[in-house]
Formats: sequence, structure tokens, C-alpha cells
Amino acid sequence: MMSFKEFTQAIKKDARLMELLDRCDRDAEPLTDAETQELIDRTERACGTFDDGELYTAEDLLDDDSYADMFLPADDEPIWDESPVDLFGPWWE
Repeated sequence: MMSFKEFTQAIKKDARLMELLDRCDRDAEPLTDAETQELIDRTERACGTFDDGELYTAEDLLDDDSYADMFLPADDEPIWDESPVDLFGPWWE
């Protein structure tokens, strides 16, 4: 699974992708349909490879129930030792 740090490094390697992302954030004028598709394609290429080395498309990920499991911390991660209240605060507040 790709960490957030690896994800940001993969995104930053593609100058055109960074340009499109900056335009999304800053410009009041939306991207064209072609630019939006280019943004999606470049993002998939930059970070679509997971631990098994296979390249996934958005459609593959939506259909795969195990997709969410790729983002769970490993069983030996210290995050599991934390209290949910410490991590997220009491949900009832």
C-alpha cells in the first residue's frame, strides 16, 4: 500500500499533473472535459500501482470490495493500541 508521503512524491513527479491540480485549486474557471480526463489518467498512472504491482483503474477499484482493506493499518501498527476517544474524540460530542 502506498503511504501518504509516497503518494505526494508520486504526484509531484508529474509537472503537468501538478499544473492541472493547481488550476483546480486556484482558477475560478473549471477544467475542460479533456483536461479533467487528463487529470484522472495522470493521477492513476502516478499512484495507481499497489503492493501487488498491478495497475488498477478507477472502475477496478470501485468493483473490488477488498479495496478498502488496502488502507487498513497492519495488525502490528501502534495505531491499534490507541483509544478511539484519543484519536477521534468522543463521537457523542
